[in-house]
Amino acid sequence: MRGVAFRLARVLRLRTQLRRQTQDEVAQLGAELAAVRRQIAALSVRQREARAAEEASLPEGMAARDLQARRAYEEELLARIAALSAEDERLVGALVERRSRLLERRREERQLERLGERAAERTAEAAAREERVALDDLARRRR
Repeated sequence: MRGVAFRLARVLRLRTQLRRQTQDEVAQLGAELAAVRRQIAALSVRQREARAAEEASLPEGMAARDLQARRAYEEELLARIAALSAEDERLVGALVERRSRLLERRREERQLERLGERAAERTAEAAAREERVALDDLARRRR
């Protein structure tokens, strides 16, 4: 029985390490996702500001070269926003997958904990039974 409990404890430690590693991955992905979303927000603000500055200067007139430069800058911002949005989607998918893996690992860990508890109970019951048998044998010998 003790060998089973020992093996269960080793497997449980391994499962716990894997769960913690997955938790760290989830936290890392969450931080990366937050950073990407902050970058998207900042670029969106810059793009809107560029568009507002362009629209404000149009009534006064603007050289074609300046207009092209502003539009090229705005297109670059939009392209970076699109690339970051694709990265956002990838991170969300990875985060969902890691969270489901985390739930599965926690379920497995709980199952091993229950198995360990049952093994400990069986070991305690077996020890108590051996003690009762020994006491009974001792009582019989005294008679």
